[in-house]
Amino acid sequence: MKSSYKEYLVTANFFLEENELDKAIESFELALAIAPDIDQKIDLLNVLGKLFQKTKKPVRAISMFERSITLYDQFSDPNSLSNKASLYNNLGAIYLESDLKIAISNYKNALNLYSDLVESGKAELKPHLGNTNFALAEAYYEKGDFYFSKKYFKEAIKLYDQLPKVALEELKASAYYNLGNMYTEEFNLHDAKVNYLKALSIYKALSEKDLKTYQPFLAAVYNNLGVTFKSMDEYSKSLEYYQLSLQNYEHLAKVTSPRFYPYLAATYNSLAIAHAEHRDFKKAIEYTSNTSNIYGTLANDAPEEYDHYLATSLHNQGLFYLEIKDLTTAEYNFKEALALRKMLAQKEPRSFDADVCATALNLIELYQIQLESTLDLSLKAQCLEMLSDVKERLNKFKVKSPVLTTMETECGYYTTYFNQITGEALQVKKVFKEVDQLTEEINSTIIVTEKIDFQQTIVNQLEELHLQFLDNDKIKNELAYGYNNLSWLFLRLKQFSEAENIIVKAQLLEQPILPLKANLAHSYLLQDNYLRAKNLYKEFINETNAQNEPYSITILKDLNILQADGIDHKDFDKIRILLNPQV
Repeated sequence: MKSSYKEYLVTANFFLEENELDKAIESFELALAIAPDIDQKIDLLNVLGKLFQKTKKPVRAISMFERSITLYDQFSDPNSLSNKASLYNNLGAIYLESDLKIAISNYKNALNLYSDLVESGKAELKPHLGNTNFALAEAYYEKGDFYFSKKYFKEAIKLYDQLPKVALEELKASAYYNLGNMYTEEFNLHDAKVNYLKALSIYKALSEKDLKTYQPFLAAVYNNLGVTFKSMDEYSKSLEYYQLSLQNYEHLAKVTSPRFYPYLAATYNSLAIAHAEHRDFKKAIEYTSNTSNIYGTLANDAPEEYDHYLATSLHNQGLFYLEIKDLTTAEYNFKEALALRKMLAQKEPRSFDADVCATALNLIELYQIQLESTLDLSLKAQCLEMLSDVKERLNKFKVKSPVLTTMETECGYYTTYFNQITGEALQVKKVFKEVDQLTEEINSTIIVTEKIDFQQTIVNQLEELHLQFLDNDKIKNELAYGYNNLSWLFLRLKQFSEAENIIVKAQLLEQPILPLKANLAHSYLLQDNYLRAKNLYKEFINETNAQNEPYSITILKDLNILQADGIDHKDFDKIRILLNPQV
């Protein structure tokens, strides 16, 4: 014997209470087939639509809601318009997952109905009107249409302002937060900041009553304010909000739920980058170490989800250690990151080949530094092999972004460098670098006796290098200038014969350096060999210096410096007249 309509409803409601939704649906459908009137059919269609929605059967849910709307249209009842609007919202929510255009169309139908009802005096429907504006804003946000998304979020906020309910305050905060996100995307940083701060104010008030529920929102707003102030170059403000975000995520991860550890890691990473950008690499390393530790733990349980985050964190650690010249630790982190990125690129080359190249190029930069420091030529072959792999990966990209173009340029530079570098070139570069450092020491003091000690060291190193590579003109030229500078300091210390002896050694190098000739003239003059000095000085009358000035100006400056050092000579004025007859 068939059950009656009421018996089907009783059975359906029993299964509903037992949470046996499929059986409840079956009974409701049987009741629908024999429902005695339109109102009962509409009610059953609405119930079935929501159950299909809940059981993840969107096609059947849509069918139920659309049949219900058809019945509303056929048997129009002004009192049922709000229910019809609710159905359009339900359809909008379902289509949001599959077809934004249809979702927006349904939300707009709901919006029009609620707007008309509110205008007709149904003030109690303002929350529904506000929520429909909110839903439309979210749909346009998903579509990437920020203009309309902002418009409807602002409309929602206006309505929520008229309705002081805690539940609506949460939605209002969310609207401000989403507005902040959109203004950030548009790089409208001032408006982003204003909206984030409004969201923060509401979330703080809500958190005072229910911290457990609202602390995640609070942490997120603090983080986004950190991002915003960083983009505005307000460093201290940025760190302040990042730290507040960190405190909240630490509490959430360690006390509330482990699901917040990824957010905690991301906040540590943001702080690391902020400190690195302001050259505080000690702090950057501290924070990025925490990032790597968390991602390492997460990757153990879910490698496919977190390995690429771990690789990025290790890569960043390598960069920070490279900045402080801790090459050993930097190399370790780069190698770990490279191994992970190569593994990821094997599965998804389009997604991770560029990351492999970035880490490889940084590791090659590190090896270049090591090569020039240790002169270990075994690094040359290793780097060329890595560069070949980088080139092969970069060639896969048909469209080159600016980042890829930069990497191609770097790859070309390093390939040329490592192909051409020799043991001789490395030794020359190493000694020249030491010479530059000693020159900085010379320039840092005004005491001539201190200067000459550094200059003598320079000459000693260059002489030793010259003996190894006698035919290297670059070394000869650098040594000649080293002798020249040393001779000038001997002159300033009144060791005139020493200065001359140094210049004679320099002449053996056969480097045509004008300052050497000038110092030789000075040494002749100060040793009372005026005629030899005069003949040399006369050779400068038509010469110019590096600034394209008459070289006589340089010589006259030399004489002034010597006089300032307490070295005077009866023939200085004769030389001045010789070089500048107008004196």
